[in-house]
Amino acid sequence: MPRLCLACASDPLISVDQSEVFFVASADPLRTNPSQNCQVFSIDALAANLRQVTGFREGDLSGNGCFFSAPPGCAISLVGQDAQTQTLVIHSNCDPLHTNPDGAQLFALQPDGTGLRQLTESRGLVVDSDHTVTVQLPARFAYSAVQR
Repeated sequence: MPRLCLACASDPLISVDQSEVFFVASADPLRTNPSQNCQVFSIDALAANLRQVTGFREGDLSGNGCFFSAPPGCAISLVGQDAQTQTLVIHSNCDPLHTNPDGAQLFALQPDGTGLRQLTESRGLVVDSDHTVTVQLPARFAYSAVQR
């Protein structure tokens, strides 16, 4: 199996049942992330069974890794995991549902990557006709069922 660049990985989150670790990285160890966008990965407690959980694509080749900055590419940070449903909550400026072209949102998804849904509707970057720029992003958010 290809090696994962640990220097490229960050933001670890131990699952609520402590059977796996979720983290974000822009590597392509499984040959499923050719654009090298930031993705959520998981690995079991014995450091086996590496899986890519998300498949976000923001252009041909990310220039940012997992850093929140301007395109090309997008970033993800793990917020937590719901103790009851095991749903992962992430903060991301990726646009996997084509509803978030110029901002960041909170998303929820299952640990296997299914059931992706957007939780917030922040406007992101908006330039009005008079050239006034406003930015609305989710900030100072909390998730009551977070288990870290």
